[in-house]
Amino acid sequence: MGKIYSCFKDNVVFFVVIICTFLVKLLFSDTCFFWDSISLISVPANYLYETKFSSLLYPPEINITLATFPQVYTALVWLLFGKNLFVTHLAYSLFVVIFLYQLYRFCGRFVSKEFIPFVYLFVLLDTTISTQVLLLTPDLFLLVFSLWSLNSLYSKKNIQVLFSLFMLATVSDRGMILSGILMLFHFFLHASQEKSFLVVLKKYTWVYIPSICFFLFVVLLQKVCSGYFFVNTADTSPWGNHWQFVDFSAFLKNIVVVFLRCFENGHFIVLSIFSIIFFLKRKTMVYEKSLLLLCGIFVLVMLLCTLPFCNPINTRYFAFLFLVFSVFLSKVLVNVLLPKSAKNLFVILLFVNVMSNFIVYPEKMAQSWDSSFAHFPYYELRNEVKTFFDNKNIDYSEVGSAFPLLQSIKDTDLIEDDRCFSSIDFEKNGFVVYTNISNLDDEIIDRIKKYPCIKSFQKNGIFMRVYKIH
Repeated sequence: MGKIYSCFKDNVVFFVVIICTFLVKLLFSDTCFFWDSISLISVPANYLYETKFSSLLYPPEINITLATFPQVYTALVWLLFGKNLFVTHLAYSLFVVIFLYQLYRFCGRFVSKEFIPFVYLFVLLDTTISTQVLLLTPDLFLLVFSLWSLNSLYSKKNIQVLFSLFMLATVSDRGMILSGILMLFHFFLHASQEKSFLVVLKKYTWVYIPSICFFLFVVLLQKVCSGYFFVNTADTSPWGNHWQFVDFSAFLKNIVVVFLRCFENGHFIVLSIFSIIFFLKRKTMVYEKSLLLLCGIFVLVMLLCTLPFCNPINTRYFAFLFLVFSVFLSKVLVNVLLPKSAKNLFVILLFVNVMSNFIVYPEKMAQSWDSSFAHFPYYELRNEVKTFFDNKNIDYSEVGSAFPLLQSIKDTDLIEDDRCFSSIDFEKNGFVVYTNISNLDDEIIDRIKKYPCIKSFQKNGIFMRVYKIH
């Protein structure tokens, strides 16, 4: 009992965070699938569930070739314990706990025991990271396995590095990219220590082989089964036009979007504060070179994978960068400020992170809704809109709307109801539901507003409006 008490006393913040996070997960256990998680997890997992894993290869209409780990895990949980939102949130809580543990270990590597609670909460309460932890999202698995891999790398536990890199590659296409980033980091970090690339290749190549083989397997499988190597650019794919090369003006626009995504959700304030400290304390600044190397590799690879293409750039794509860079900045802060000053500043930064969840952009400015809790009124408003049409006995097929309201209730709420709104078609729709969550083009918004608004639902900056078309 003495050892257990001592362990709890020494890591009280860690255990309190686990308990609080679990309680919050229970509180929001009726939160449905949202944004990309519907098409990336719920729809394919429903297929696996209904076919009882008859095949891990999907039919063309799902627009994914091979089942990923989050899809398999979700469908397996449904088969064993029942398909509903409560069970799903509970099952994802296991990976939330793993993430919280790995994050605590990671923070403890770079700051003294006195500052671990402050750095831990500072990173965890980052708007983008905390949203992925509490929602049903594939990025939770990305964070778990990438952080597991990173901790194992620093601990030189190569078996765990092999396992976590492989599991990371099975999460998604971005998981494969992130796995490659960590391999490059692993290689260059050891190369700087060994002073020889050949020595590193001989000692560590076996750690990378399973992930590389899986990547090659997926690429060849997609080519054989679907006719494309890594990305489906066909017009029938919902992501087809996302991977078309852009012209120079669109390339410049992508640069602006990347900067916006990296500086939103309170990051601009955080970076501004640290920039001032860097300027004032630059002569005595001590920083962790390995973390800076990792951030550099991540930025370079992600820019190569985003800037040349039409793919919408989401804030959560950079969640791993935010995590690592926050720890890097925290180590600098702890080293250059007096303990009391550092702790006071951390309290301010925690407040900034929390308040960032209440930021809602102007109506015609696109926002990464699944990277902030600002979207939470959406769930309540969505139910009110459905109730509005149900009370008037209006068929959902007569109602036009846009992502993410187009998915069926079955795939979103996990109940046996196949009804869904149709895509916006001003010639066919009797009604249109317009919400700022959809990030519609300005031209479509302006056209919708030419029709009379017959009902409006709004809460904390999020709105859903019903327009009468015919």
